[in-house]
Order: sequence, then structure tokens, then C-alpha cells
Amino acid sequence: MKTKLFLTFFAGFFLLLQTVQGQANYNYNNQQEDFLKNEVHLEYGVVTTQSVAIRGRQLLSDISVVFLDALIEKLGYDSNIGYERDFTGTRGAIGIGYSRYLVPRWTIGATVNYHGFETAINFDNGQQAFIKDRFYTFLVDTDYRWVNQPGVQLYSGLCLGASYWRYFYEKPDLTVSNHTFFNMQFTPIGIRVGNQIGGFFEFGLGSNGLLVGGISGRF
Repeated sequence: MKTKLFLTFFAGFFLLLQTVQGQANYNYNNQQEDFLKNEVHLEYGVVTTQSVAIRGRQLLSDISVVFLDALIEKLGYDSNIGYERDFTGTRGAIGIGYSRYLVPRWTIGATVNYHGFETAINFDNGQQAFIKDRFYTFLVDTDYRWVNQPGVQLYSGLCLGASYWRYFYEKPDLTVSNHTFFNMQFTPIGIRVGNQIGGFFEFGLGSNGLLVGGISGRF
């Protein structure tokens, strides 16, 4: 008997809680005039498609010495001289973006990011050669918030756009090459904590990174 009363009380309390939470969600998500419609963000992401391209080139040169020797000869240096490579660059893509809330749960916007790399070739005779890669990515994006509470949001997103890849060899007669290619970012899950000012973390795949974090402000 006591067990039945407890279960009845628990079920009633659970239904009451769900009703209150549902009403709160309804009130929050249907404030069509009052919700903040603009958001700007600053982000940093690691393991991008850009870094995969550079690492792939490095792997190719490691596998085939002929590839790197040909590049050194192209730069006007003697590949028979011993050398070492020193790879540096931004550890991730640095981006900034703007989003517009069409409704409380759905946004459209744009993001730009930068990712740079530099490879120094240090020869045994003291000479140096530099290969520099610069990626500038421009994306149009959209997000949908599955959970949209004032202090916590869970969302998914998709970005489509292009990357401008500029790489050059630093020497007296610079050789510059430019390429533009399609790029994108798919974010199956992201979480933002905060109301007007908040922090976010995303798991995704593409130009922004496998792991992306940052801060954003609504106004």
C-alpha cells in the first residue's frame, strides 16, 4: 500500500515538473518580440581540413625524399647539402562570426577563419629556406537549437563555403601559388552555456576543426 502511494506521488510530482518545464520552454521559445536576435562569436578549432592538407604534404615528403629534394632544387638550393625541417604554425583555426536568429531556435550567419603554417628548411651550411601556407576560409552557416534554455543550449549546425589557399616560398624571387577550394563544417553537436555572454564547445568535422571552443555575445 505504501509502495503504491509512493509511486502515485512520484508520478504526480514528475508530471507536475514536466508541465512546469514545458510551460517554461514554451514561454522562452515563443517570445518572438523579446528574444535577442544577434550573436557574435570568437572561436578556436583544432584538426581542420586545412591542417590535414598540410600534414598530408609533409607525409608525402617524408615517404618520398625525391619530392622534397625537387622542391629544394626549385627554390635554388643544393639538395645534396644536409638539411633539417622545422614545422611551425597556428595550432588551430582562429575564427570570428555573426549569426542572426530568425526564430529563437534557428540562426543563419557567416564565419571567417584563418589558419597559417610555416616550414623552415635549415641547411648544414647555414642557409635557410621558408615555405609558408596561409588559409583564409569564408563560410555561410546555420544552426538549430534542440535544447534552448536561457542558460544552456544544445545545437547542431552546417557551414558551407570556400577556402583561399596561398602558399609561397620566401626567397629573393618569391614563387607564389594560389588555390581556392570548396570547404565546409558539419557540427553534429554543440553546447553553449550562458545567456547574453556565454562560452561554447563543439564537436565537428571540417574547416573549423574537430574540436572547437570559444565565446559569444548576444544583443
